[in-house]
Amino acid sequence: MAITKLFNSNTIISLHPSAKDAYLWINRYPFLFNFNALPGTLQDILSREMLLTVINDTTEAKKHKKQKHLYVYAPLWPILFWQNNQPPIGTVLVQSGPLSDEEIERAAWLSVLTPLFLSIDASKLSEIRESLCDHMPEHLQDPLFSTSKISDKQLCSWTGVSRGTLVQQRQKHRQKSPPPPSTEDVIAILSQPWEKNDAK
Repeated sequence: MAITKLFNSNTIISLHPSAKDAYLWINRYPFLFNFNALPGTLQDILSREMLLTVINDTTEAKKHKKQKHLYVYAPLWPILFWQNNQPPIGTVLVQSGPLSDEEIERAAWLSVLTPLFLSIDASKLSEIRESLCDHMPEHLQDPLFSTSKISDKQLCSWTGVSRGTLVQQRQKHRQKSPPPPSTEDVIAILSQPWEKNDAK
């Protein structure tokens, strides 16, 4: 296994034939976020995700020694962010050893199923925004999202969800969420004597 960086156009990256069906499927996947609406900086970073590749070692490829031809098979979702059907210069390439078509096909499908299983709950989009803003440092939000704090307006433009929907989600969440216990309440609970049945 070799790890290299894509330095110039002498390296051609193509989709492995055994990964084609998985790639066609992920192109039809109904993503919540509109990739084209995301900040350009974020799109560029996502397009540079590390790729698993195998080399094209056919006789025809060996004749053209000046150009290295690699087949990408996973992950396949970064291809959705590529410009001109090629990964950006500087993308990290992991060149795997000999793999069967079945192994490549399996890896390709696993790479496109991952976003499906990690899909967010759209009914909690407002909660996710607030949680992200609370946990992600502002010095990371600014270069990625072109803002120090993600706003409802940005989230609406990326997802197509109306601001009214976000407000409703926020109100619903606040009605359901009990108020956090005060420090005094927590201390009072911890100060209570334990009964024998409590210590297990």
